[in-house]
Formats: sequence, C-alpha cells, structure tokens
Amino acid sequence: MINKSGGIHIFELTMKHKLCVSLLVLIAVILHSCQKDPISPNGIQPVNKTRYYQNEILPNSIKHIYGYWSLTLVGGGISGGLDSNGSDYIFDAIEFKPFGIYGLYKNQLLLEYGRIKIDKENLNQGILVYLVPDQNSKEILYPFNDMRYQMQVGNNTLFIDPNDINDAVGYAFDRVR
Repeated sequence: MINKSGGIHIFELTMKHKLCVSLLVLIAVILHSCQKDPISPNGIQPVNKTRYYQNEILPNSIKHIYGYWSLTLVGGGISGGLDSNGSDYIFDAIEFKPFGIYGLYKNQLLLEYGRIKIDKENLNQGILVYLVPDQNSKEILYPFNDMRYQMQVGNNTLFIDPNDINDAVGYAFDRVR
C-alpha cells in the first residue's frame, strides 16, 4: 500500500515477510519430522537405538549376541545339505545392536533391517526369536513369513536355526566384531 507521501507502507511488507518466514519454518519442520529410512552406506549404525523398544529387551545372559557376524555355513533346506560357498548366499553377514535391532548384509551393503522379537512364552526351549523386518525394509530372509528361530550363541560362534519348519535353512556365523 502506498501512503500519501508516495512511500510503501512498512507494516504490510513486514507482515508479508513474517508470513513467508513462518511458512518456510513450518515446511522445514514437517520435512525434518518425517520418518527417514535408516539404510545407508554405514549400515544400521544411524538407526536410533529406541526405534523399536524403549529399553533393552535381551537378558544379560545373551547380550553377547550383539555385534557383527560373518555367515560361514548354510545347512538344511529341502536338499538337507550344507553349503559353504559364501558368494552364493542371499546375505553374508548379520549384525545385532542393543535394543533389539538387526541387519542383514551382502558385501557390506545393508539389505534388510528390523527388530528382534523374543518368544517369551517358550523360554524353556532356549532363545527363540523372530526377526521382524522394518516397515521400510526389504524382506529377504523369509518374505511375508513369521519365522521363529532358535539361537545358540558361543563366544565366537552363532547358530540360527528355524524352529518351526523342518525343511527351512539354518545358518552358522563367526564373530567379526
């Protein structure tokens, strides 16, 4: 608006300026708050540790599962055989992080990630878990199936065997870190 002296009314410019700045701030807040897919070249490291659980879910007796494990052997399945040719595996490593996070890797590239869900009703059978993919992750292990696994953890070895299906594949791992 032009005032009687021919100048522009400062109040109107200030209000338009405030409105534009407010809109930009609102858009930035909305974009920043959107849930981002944590797959990155750094694997599952950027995943917020409380993404799935607010507290630690594993008992102290099995927390040594946390770390990065290299796949060394695949056994079972329909053929019942063993395979140690790692280049043919769908994945070649698994990582477990505190607060129940897991990731599956192939050539150090993250393929699948999600949460560990413990079967608390059958603790007398050992460590029984489900590996539940994140809603933003691909499912490569057993797509669209709730596969329950029995885990046996040693100091430097990890065995993950399917607990529900006789012809499913089991895995053996060696600790990397």
